[in-house]
Amino acid sequence: MDNHVNHICVTGPESTGKSTLTRMLANRFSVKSASEYARVYLSGKNSYGYSDLLLIAIGQQEVISQVQSEAKDLFFSDTDLLTIVIWSKYRYGKVDVNVHRMWKENLPNKYLLCAVDIPWEDDPLREHPQKRDEIFQIYEKLIKSSGVPYELVKGDRQVFAENYCK
Repeated sequence: MDNHVNHICVTGPESTGKSTLTRMLANRFSVKSASEYARVYLSGKNSYGYSDLLLIAIGQQEVISQVQSEAKDLFFSDTDLLTIVIWSKYRYGKVDVNVHRMWKENLPNKYLLCAVDIPWEDDPLREHPQKRDEIFQIYEKLIKSSGVPYELVKGDRQVFAENYCK
C-alpha cells in the first residue's frame, strides 16, 4: 500500500460493530471507506469452502485498493485480509500462502480492534456467537505479531467515532 494514504482498518470478531463504526468514522472525517467484500461474495450462497477464501481475499484487496486509489490522505476499511487469515485458520486449520502473503504485503497503517462488549446480532453470515472471546484473542495476537499499531474499541461505537482522533 502507498504510505502517503493513511489506511485505518476496523477489525474484530463477528458482530462487534465493525461495519457501523467504519461508516461512522468515514462520515465523521468525510472520507471514503472500503466495505467488507465477503458479504457481497457470500450473498445468496448456501455454503462456502476453503477455496472460496482466496477469492474473497482477492476481492477484498481489490475493494481496498480501489478506495485507496481514490482517497486523498485517509480512508477506513471494514476488515482486511487479516479476517480471511483468521477465518481460514479457525475454520479449516490452514491458510493459503497467497492469502497470508497478500495480507502481509498490504498491512494498514493502524487497526481499530473491536471488543466483544456489544450484544450479538443474529445474521445468516455469522457463525460463532459463543466463540467471540476466543476469536478476539486470535485477532489481538496476530495484530500484535504484525507490528501494526492498534487501538482497542470498547463501549458505545457512536461515542468512539465522535471522539476518535486519527
